[in-house]
Amino acid sequence: MPHFRTLLMATPTPHKRLTQAAVDALPPIGKKYRQADNQVKGLFVRVTAAGHKAYEVRRRIPGGRGRVEYTIADAADITLQEARRRAGIELAKIGDGRNPLEERREAEKEEKARNANTLSGLIDLYRNSSDYRELKQSTRNLYDQYLNTYIAEEWGETPYADIKRGRVAEWVDRLRYERSPNVAASARSILSGVCTFAVSRDLLEYNPVQGVKLPKGSKGKRGRVLSDVELVALWSAIDAQDCMQQTTADMLRFLMLVPPRRGEVAGMRWDEVDLPEGLLVVPSERMKGNRQHDLPLNASAVDLLRERKERLEKEAKEAGLQLLPWVFPNAKGDGPMEGKRVKRVCDRLRDKWHKEREEVEGREIEKTKAQNFGPHDIRRTITTRLMALSAKRGFHPAHVERLLSHAVDSGKAISHYDHHDYMAEKRELVDIWETELLRIVGGTEPPENVVPLRPVSAAN
Repeated sequence: MPHFRTLLMATPTPHKRLTQAAVDALPPIGKKYRQADNQVKGLFVRVTAAGHKAYEVRRRIPGGRGRVEYTIADAADITLQEARRRAGIELAKIGDGRNPLEERREAEKEEKARNANTLSGLIDLYRNSSDYRELKQSTRNLYDQYLNTYIAEEWGETPYADIKRGRVAEWVDRLRYERSPNVAASARSILSGVCTFAVSRDLLEYNPVQGVKLPKGSKGKRGRVLSDVELVALWSAIDAQDCMQQTTADMLRFLMLVPPRRGEVAGMRWDEVDLPEGLLVVPSERMKGNRQHDLPLNASAVDLLRERKERLEKEAKEAGLQLLPWVFPNAKGDGPMEGKRVKRVCDRLRDKWHKEREEVEGREIEKTKAQNFGPHDIRRTITTRLMALSAKRGFHPAHVERLLSHAVDSGKAISHYDHHDYMAEKRELVDIWETELLRIVGGTEPPENVVPLRPVSAAN
C-alpha cells in the first residue's frame, strides 16, 4: 500500500513517506495536482502547473455540512513539520464541527468593523480617494513610508475622533527628539493631509493638526534666492560645461531662462514644444496640479531648443537612427533624463566653488546650508526678481503666479467664468526676465527677434 495518495493526478515519483526533501522535489507536470500526506490525514501539498507549492487542508465537516478546504501557507514559507502542526490544529476544529474558513471570514469582518472608525480605517479611505491617487508617485511613496511607520504606530488603532491637538503636539515633539526635526515636520504634514481629507468627508469636524507648530530645527520654507554674482557664476559654468555634460548644461540653462519645475523640464518631449510659436505645452499628467500648463518661451529659450534639436537630429542621422522623443533624454536613450541629475550638478558646483574660495583665502572655511542651491532655487530667484519688477514694469503680481502654474484665488465667481489664457501677460513676463537675466550675466541684450509687448496694466 502506498504511503501517500495523490488527488486528481498520480504522483510523479512514489516515496515511502512524505519528507521535507520529498516536498522540495515535487515537480510541475503541466497542470495542478495535490500530494496527500500519509502522516496527517487531510493535509496536502498543492503543486500548480508552474510549480508553485502550498500546504492546504481538506476535510468534510461532521453532520453533512459539506467539505472545507483552504491554504495554510506557501511551502516556501514554512517547513513540513510546521505545516503538520498547523494542519493538526485546523483539522481538530473541523472534527469538532467548526468551519475555520467561516470563522476566519467573520474575524476579518469584525476587524474591518472595528477599524472603520480608527485612523487605520481612515487611512484606507484616504488611499482610495482622488486626494491620494492624484499625488505624484514619488510623493505617494513618501506618504506610504510615513503612514505605515510613524503615523500607524502611534495612531493606527486610535479612533480618529479621539485625536486631539494636545496629543498631536506631544507626538511631534517626541519625533523631533527621537528622530529628527525634519521627520517630525513631514509626519505632521502628512497626518494633517489625512485629517483634512476627513474634514472634507464630514468624518471630522475640524483638523486637530492645525495649530500644532512646526518643530524647531525643521527646514520649513526655503528662502534661497541667488545673487547676481551667483547667477553669473552659474551661467559661466554652463558655458564651460563645468561639472556637467551637454544635456545637463542645456537643461540647466533652460531652467535659468524660464521658470517651470525641474520635473516638468526633465520629461519634456518634442511634440510638446512649438518652436515657431515659442510655446511649451506641458500635459496635465506631468503637472503637479494635474492641469495643463501653456508656458510661453522667450527668444533665448527658443534658440536653445532649436539649436539642440538640430544637433540631436544630425547625430541621429549620422548614426542611422531617428530623433528620440525626449528633449533631454538619458544616456541610454530609453527615457527622459532624471531631474535629480541637475541637482547633483548644482551640488558639485557648490563644492568646487567652496574649494576655490578656500584656496584663494588660504584657510578652511566651514560649509553652511546657505551655500546650498538647487533647481527650485533658480525658479524662486526668477519669481522673486519678477515680483520686485512688478511695480516698476506695471504688471499684476497674479500674472507671475499664472506663469508658475500656481492656482490664483480670484474668487469663486471669477475662477468659474474666467477662461482667459493670460498668454500675452505670461509672454511679457518671460521676455522681461530674459532681458534682466542677460543684463546680469553679461550686459547683453536679447536677440533682435524679440518684439516688446505692450505693458499690461495692473488692473488686468
